[in-house]
Amino acid sequence: MFKAEKAAMASALAITNSVVERRSTIPILQNVLFEKDSASSDKLIARFTNLDIEATVRLSAEVDSDFEAFTVPAGTLSDIVNKLPDGAEIALLPDRTNGLTGVTLKSGRSRFKLPVLPADDFATMKVGELPYTLTLPATELAAALADVGFAVSTEETRYYLNGIFTHPVEDGVCLVATDGHRLSKRIIRTETDAAMPGVIGSSSENLIVLMPMRV
Repeated sequence: MFKAEKAAMASALAITNSVVERRSTIPILQNVLFEKDSASSDKLIARFTNLDIEATVRLSAEVDSDFEAFTVPAGTLSDIVNKLPDGAEIALLPDRTNGLTGVTLKSGRSRFKLPVLPADDFATMKVGELPYTLTLPATELAAALADVGFAVSTEETRYYLNGIFTHPVEDGVCLVATDGHRLSKRIIRTETDAAMPGVIGSSSENLIVLMPMRV
């Protein structure tokens, strides 16, 4: 169905351990969805989700005309790809018996058969039009999340504390986390939209985001 270089596949699958739960009781959540990129004929989209967050990665590939969207175990595929030699070319071929029942990964003399689950069963998070946008340096955001993440509650009964409270302030964006016993706060200095409110809690129009801990 498609061919890709190991480097492209490995890069796309690198996020697997951060999103996919290998021991999830919902089988489809252990899978990665591959689908065509409507904006480019030589790219595919790989989607991952754990129902809290969804990650989308585009990868360069030689896509066959008979390609159809499918899902395969993300962890297993990532392990296989990472063990292939550098520079290897990977081909995923369909196994069809009354429909797509699996895929065969070929690389050199290696062959691996992987089960598939229907693409229609994959949970896709629907995102509406957001009133504001912010652009932040990735390194600063990662550092801020690491600084406050330790204080996030892991108690499922207190789900409202299972994330990082993110809101705009006068001179940037403030990230706050607490488990009810300790609290951590970090401000990222950045320019914000002039229309974005800077006071939280005084107006129903304020932008309030609870960011999952594993973003």
